[in-house]
Amino acid sequence: MLSLTLNVSASSLTPVVTEYGKISISVDGLGTSGTDIIQVEKPEGATVRSAYMTAASNWGGSQIPNGSITINGVDVNWDIEVNSNGWNNWADVTSIVESTINSAPAGRINFSITETSPSAVEGEALIVIFNDPSQARDNTVILLFGGQATTGDSFQIGLSEPIDKTNPDLLIDMGLAISYSAQTSSMATQVSNVDVNGQRLTSSAGGQDDGLLANGALVTVGGLDDSNSNPDDPNGAPTDTTYDDELYNILPYVSNGDTNITVFTQNPSNDDNIFFSYFFMQSTTAVVGEGAILSPSDSSCDVNAAQTLTARLQDDDGNALTEREVTFEVVSGPHSGVSYSSDTDVNGEATFTYTGTSAGTDVIEASFVGSSSDTVTSNQATVEWNTPVESPVYVRSPEESTLITKYDEDANFSIQSSVFSSYEWFVDGSPINVTGVTLYNNTNDSSMLSYCLVNSSQYIDQEHFFMGIYNVSVSVSNSSLGNSDLFSWTWTVTNSSASGGEDIEFMINRTPEILVVGGNKTLHFNTTDDENTDDDGVPCSISMVSFTTSNETNGVQIKVEVLDPSSLDASSADFSQESVYQYIDIGFNNESLVNEGSNSRDIEFRVLNNKDGGTLIVNTVYLRHWNSLVWEAYTPELTGKDDTYSYFIVRDVSGFSPFAVTCNYQYSSSSVTSTDGDLPAYLKKELLDEGSDVDVEAPGTAGGTGDDDILVVDLGMSSDVDMDSDVEVSSDEEISGTSGSSNIFPVVFVLVVAMIALFFVVKKRKDEEEQ
Repeated sequence: MLSLTLNVSASSLTPVVTEYGKISISVDGLGTSGTDIIQVEKPEGATVRSAYMTAASNWGGSQIPNGSITINGVDVNWDIEVNSNGWNNWADVTSIVESTINSAPAGRINFSITETSPSAVEGEALIVIFNDPSQARDNTVILLFGGQATTGDSFQIGLSEPIDKTNPDLLIDMGLAISYSAQTSSMATQVSNVDVNGQRLTSSAGGQDDGLLANGALVTVGGLDDSNSNPDDPNGAPTDTTYDDELYNILPYVSNGDTNITVFTQNPSNDDNIFFSYFFMQSTTAVVGEGAILSPSDSSCDVNAAQTLTARLQDDDGNALTEREVTFEVVSGPHSGVSYSSDTDVNGEATFTYTGTSAGTDVIEASFVGSSSDTVTSNQATVEWNTPVESPVYVRSPEESTLITKYDEDANFSIQSSVFSSYEWFVDGSPINVTGVTLYNNTNDSSMLSYCLVNSSQYIDQEHFFMGIYNVSVSVSNSSLGNSDLFSWTWTVTNSSASGGEDIEFMINRTPEILVVGGNKTLHFNTTDDENTDDDGVPCSISMVSFTTSNETNGVQIKVEVLDPSSLDASSADFSQESVYQYIDIGFNNESLVNEGSNSRDIEFRVLNNKDGGTLIVNTVYLRHWNSLVWEAYTPELTGKDDTYSYFIVRDVSGFSPFAVTCNYQYSSSSVTSTDGDLPAYLKKELLDEGSDVDVEAPGTAGGTGDDDILVVDLGMSSDVDMDSDVEVSSDEEISGTSGSSNIFPVVFVLVVAMIALFFVVKKRKDEEEQ
């Protein structure tokens, strides 16, 4: 926003009109020997805000009487007259031209001008200021009238804010009206020079561009059919009548940060009359002389929020007007009639803050009493009050972006919106409209809920289905809000041994590396995956699966499902559920090839060395295989160990189906014991299992010091085995949970051992308390 001040001498051009807002301007000139046409350019949808005519007599001539010029037969009566090497006149002609212009379509509009004493008038200019809805930003129009001294005259525009040429919409155009000037290619000395900020703008202003080469019609006005392109040579003489058309672009003559624009004119031939000038300043609001600027000129705000406007007052010289009462008033809009008064501060500024309660657009003005006791009104500012629109809130199900289901299960996807919306469902990017899918959706913003129910066996409909991964998505939109959101799920369907998809914690799907030796192929499936973990935070324990076959292996894939250990049928297991490290189902898309047409079936797996504060007891690690309704126990071979894992391999498994990795960890009593008897839960269970062959060593006797208070449980192992040694345990050392159940002696023995263990624990704690 620019605030301008015009300083002029007595005969200089002086501002007579300043308008601001979403406005544009039309200016045209005419020099005639009697009657002729002057034009107005009307923008689309524009209406007249105000209109003016200015005229100049011939050089040294007499006053121009009222009614001596008519517009469409209507007399023009003058409001201002200035004696300057003749007479220059000014009139408000809004009432004469307004109805004709407003009722006409956009484009050129002709008005008939008649001079009743054509020899006494050199010419006239018609200026129309439009309310123009096509203007996106506020503009300023300044009209200056008077008469510049031929020997040299200037006016200065003071800017309260520095020029910002980075504003892409900024435009500063200046037009001049000059009478009694004649120019031809052979007569090029009757010119006026114009400087802006000390730089020569033109040395060829003048001529009879809008008139005739005859006294009584010598006039030129920068306006319609002229260009704001400046003369190529600012110091050159005119080469023809239209070399300089008196319409100029001032931007090249100002710099970023400038706070003043000085315009200087001089007529070396001492016979030209500069009687009118105007400025059109695009994308800025300005005031000339005493006045007020109201900002921001355009703003928007949510209903029930507060908006602040600031009025800045200045005097004729551009100085801040302090301690002046300013009245703010909403002149139209939903809050019309609201007003407020406040005094300006040391910067000449007063503020007005109000809260909107209704949607719509307010128009606000600020006013104060000027130095001449008249009311000075600011530019109009607009505040657009909007009803707050809350962004939709969604609830999606499943909440996670992944879903695993069995082949024979239904998959239900749903989305709930906090606003009425439209929905469209897709699978792998294509709209869903197939067998096995039930949709509840709409396309007319009429529902707050939509779902997609998929019967996987009907939708996929494959006789020997292995697994598939699909992308299910839904587009949710609301036309009134203009929003659209997309939600998607990765849906994995598997033909699984699990009871339901909820028991599958994650899956791994791989293709093999194949090594061919002679007629045999060895397939290696690397199933190592550290990105996914089960509910205990443990990655997949199976790291490699391999087998050898002489059959065709094209397209073979492995699928490793990590299952919830709680889904394991404990009644069929001869091991405790607490010892299950991980429960896995290993399957292939060609089961007959793998389970019947292959050999050397090996499984490599890994087990964490430390878990939940315990240390792995290596010789308690088993790979158990569910085969023919019985759990087979494989004693693995320890192949290596690092800081994180112990690595094992089991060779020549009987086939592939569900597996369980079981093991035990060694804990200190303080980290794992319960409040009931101070025994670990798993130890109490093992002690109470009928027929269990369990050795419980007293604290401090299992390869450590008595200070460690360690309970060591050897489940079916010899008590002299080192817990950290890499010892293989043969399968015949596996202790069946059902052996010896008919003998009462083991039961008595177990109870005695339990009592001894409890005695040592209690005694240990009592000794610690006494210390």
